[in-house]
Amino acid sequence: MLKRMLNIITAQTVINVVLPVGLTVILFVGAVFLLTLPAFEDSLIAEKRETIKELTNLTWELLNDFEQKVQKGELSRDRAKQLACETINHFRYGAEKKDYFWINDMHPRMVMHPYRPDLNGSDLTGFTDPEGNRLFVDFVKAVKTDGQGYVRYMWQWKDDPDHIVPKISFVKEFKPWGWIIGTGIYLEDVQARIDQLSKNLKILFSLILFIIVLLSFYTIRQAGQNEKKKALAEKALKSSEDRYRTILKIFEDGYFEVDLKGNMVFCNDAMSKMIGYPKEELMGMNNRRYMDEENAKHVYQTFNEVYRTGKLHKSIDWKLSRPDGTNRWIETSVTLIRDSENQPAGFRGVVRDISERKSAEEAMQQAKNRYQAIVEDMPAMICRFRPDYTLTFANENYCRYFHTTTEELIGKKLTHFIPEEDWHKVEKHYQSLTFNSPMKTYVQKAVSQTGEVRWREWTDRALFNNQGKITEYQSLGRDITDLKLAALEKETLEKQLRHSRKMESIGTLTGGIAHDFNNILSIILGNTEIALDDLSEWSPARRNLTEIRNATLRAKDVIQQLLSFSRKAEQLLQPIRIDTIIDGSLKLLRSSIPSNITIQKTVKEPIGIIMADPTQIHQIILNLCTNAFHAMENVKGRMDIELANTFIDESDLKNHPGLYAGNHVVLTVRDNGEGIEEGILEKIFDPYFTTKEVGKGTGMGLSVVHGIVKNYGGIIKVESRVHEGACFRIFFPAVNVECEEEEKSSVEIPKGNEKILFIDDEELIAQIAQKQLERLGYSVVTETDPLNALDTFRSTPDLFDLVITDMTMPQMSGEKLVQEITKIKPGMPIIICTGYNDKITEAVSQKIGARGLLMKPFGINELAVMIKNVINPP
Repeated sequence: MLKRMLNIITAQTVINVVLPVGLTVILFVGAVFLLTLPAFEDSLIAEKRETIKELTNLTWELLNDFEQKVQKGELSRDRAKQLACETINHFRYGAEKKDYFWINDMHPRMVMHPYRPDLNGSDLTGFTDPEGNRLFVDFVKAVKTDGQGYVRYMWQWKDDPDHIVPKISFVKEFKPWGWIIGTGIYLEDVQARIDQLSKNLKILFSLILFIIVLLSFYTIRQAGQNEKKKALAEKALKSSEDRYRTILKIFEDGYFEVDLKGNMVFCNDAMSKMIGYPKEELMGMNNRRYMDEENAKHVYQTFNEVYRTGKLHKSIDWKLSRPDGTNRWIETSVTLIRDSENQPAGFRGVVRDISERKSAEEAMQQAKNRYQAIVEDMPAMICRFRPDYTLTFANENYCRYFHTTTEELIGKKLTHFIPEEDWHKVEKHYQSLTFNSPMKTYVQKAVSQTGEVRWREWTDRALFNNQGKITEYQSLGRDITDLKLAALEKETLEKQLRHSRKMESIGTLTGGIAHDFNNILSIILGNTEIALDDLSEWSPARRNLTEIRNATLRAKDVIQQLLSFSRKAEQLLQPIRIDTIIDGSLKLLRSSIPSNITIQKTVKEPIGIIMADPTQIHQIILNLCTNAFHAMENVKGRMDIELANTFIDESDLKNHPGLYAGNHVVLTVRDNGEGIEEGILEKIFDPYFTTKEVGKGTGMGLSVVHGIVKNYGGIIKVESRVHEGACFRIFFPAVNVECEEEEKSSVEIPKGNEKILFIDDEELIAQIAQKQLERLGYSVVTETDPLNALDTFRSTPDLFDLVITDMTMPQMSGEKLVQEITKIKPGMPIIICTGYNDKITEAVSQKIGARGLLMKPFGINELAVMIKNVINPP
């Protein structure tokens, strides 16, 4: 068998098949180890830096609570400092419970250190670490500058004085006492996680490379054995799955797969250990067995969202109920599993145990609450009442606020003054006060006698006798209506700001990814086309290479869609027929719409043409249809989508404010769902307004639809009654132009014999371009350094008939290079190529002296036509 395989594997086959795949793997592995791992390390350090900052701030709050007691005369300052030192000296956190806090003053002298009591009271001015850093002096400098800061130095490993390692600490000044409090992280912890991840990735990539090599030989061998291909492919797939499951066993994080009902299908050892059941017992177990009802509702909402959208859902916190009675907190990322027919088959997830982090957060929060409970505010309204809710005291401000008198209040039950529909909630609130949790604050929304909505904040405390029984409740309140309204307004503005910044960040990130990814696609596409050109028509490898080429072009389209979504690509309005876009949108929607809902599309006549962006029209249809089937989730629903032409004359404009007279295309989306209440109807186009539960809506869908339609010069109208459904009608102005039809006739690739200078800092791209251009008949000189290219052109400007240059290069940009070349030889034909650059357009490229602009990746046909048009313009 080996001899037969060697007869099949020729040098040409290796070049045509194995080389493109190998280059792709090398690029991918390089990207992971050169970009992803360093980014992950930076992110991990940043996360730990933020954690120690939050922990230091919480401990600072503890010192502040002691200072408040000093200010109130409850403690002397010396006693407060003593208690603070004793408390903080015992604080421990981290996986081994060995991470700690220390305190020194501004001299600096050591006030308290749990692992170096020998330094307590010592002058630390001359104290240095093994590298000579005067770390305690650096702490003082940091807080004198900003009141807080990070300092890096060498220190002993937790409680081991013989093990000296790098450490980063966050310090913060507590001015009332002249103290500096701090805690830190050890960089060895971070490096250990990075080393383990790198090791796991190396194992993974080795296995993947091994599989790719096997599959490459397998593909070549199968060229003459198509009948056995299916059986061998299934065997290879089974082998791949076994390796895949073997890889999962070495991961520290948990991994699981469940069917659509939530029954466990597969999990690795780490997941089994987290849940606390043996793997054999977990198989077939429904995940409701290891979570309570509250968590189950939250988890199933997330799974349903993943099912509907098909998108990865990151970072859902989930509390596991283990069989031994303990609970573990996990952080889960969930995605959809599809079968061979692309239908949803289940869910898979990656799980990380975050119990230690949750415990640390809860412990610090509990400590903060205990100390804050000591501090009492004195709001304007004060009353007291017995456990049977009989009022025993009300101050003058309380009576004035409620327009009553003390005589009318004392002796009456609190139930007389609270609406019956609200009493159950209020009673439950007071019953929740216990000896261990005697005080709680809540906000009450109420309607005054004048009909005005008022917000009140109440702080209630239960008072106990020596036997631990409640003898009385004390309630302190204040009107916070103005604060509440201001907070609501601020929250709205912050949401808008966060959304704006998020979209800006997405745009910036997408632009950077587009440039690098399109360069990679250029290498793949170029090698694939060269390989196709080298193969004979009957070669069995042509089919695989053609699939690679088609997939590369699809990837190019995906990048363009991402740029369009993030506004990094120019939104070009073009003549379109909206009915063809609706067909594509409905195909996408049908898989996510429940079976109890039927869809009826009606096109009454040949529909007119409108000026629009197809992506935005697709977005409008998805938003309206998604809202419609959400309104019909609990009924046997029907959704009607209609398209019609209409003419709006001058006399009818009053019924359609915002339109101009003329022909229009009307899109109607109608459902028989629950309908929209009249009070809500006028708010549905407001940003962030939503009536959907958390996880189902953002409040931006209809707002975006309204903005797009208005930008097109159209209007949107809605009619709805409760329990009778809703009807949305959108009027688009029609235009008297024809849609451009894609040319389908094949054209012979133009060739030439001119001399071309090609510049690109990616050596692989330059090599591919040289091969392509030479096959077109051109003589080519390639350069990867723009400065060298400029020197070459300057020395022999008349040697070249055309210059092709990349836009984004180190040392000199393509724009600058074009300007320098045109100075040397005005009118020189130049083509600019770019993977992505938001500053370059057709108009800009012509303005700086270029005659053509090519967006990577481009095929040899596109390149040949562009060259011919530039050298010999029509």
